[in-house]
Amino acid sequence: MCFKKWEHKARTRNGQRYYETVGGGFWCRILGKDQNPWGGPKAPSSPPRRGLKLLSPVCRQLYHETALLPFRLNAWSFESLHVMDRFVMKEKRLALPHRRAIRMLYSQTVLPAAVEKYFGGLEVVVLETGLTMVRQKSEHSPEDGSHQTVAWTVYHRKWK
Repeated sequence: MCFKKWEHKARTRNGQRYYETVGGGFWCRILGKDQNPWGGPKAPSSPPRRGLKLLSPVCRQLYHETALLPFRLNAWSFESLHVMDRFVMKEKRLALPHRRAIRMLYSQTVLPAAVEKYFGGLEVVVLETGLTMVRQKSEHSPEDGSHQTVAWTVYHRKWK
């Protein structure tokens, strides 16, 4: 997920000064499998002409069957922690079912506990350094009640 700030550029026409607004906002960038989202060339400064096309607007039944698939089947990454914080936490652009459907997230650093909890369904977090953290759940049933323990197993991977 990439972001460009809205810009207000000063212009002069016929001796009068005015401000022109140049659009900005969030957009998606598609990467290859196992491609490092932070390696190589930087994201383009403007969104692509064509975005992600979904089948979900075709009919109501198809929407209900496919609405979460782009979130569940794709790995998500953000241009920076600031962009992730703004998109997910501040502007709340992902509804709860969409956040919970995300299984794999590429992150520049280890996620704070609040962000991890906010996503809810994360199973794999891949760090910029190449470390892969896989979520492991274990349930314990002591006599006084059961509780669940969540731990992250760490693996090392090489970027392509």
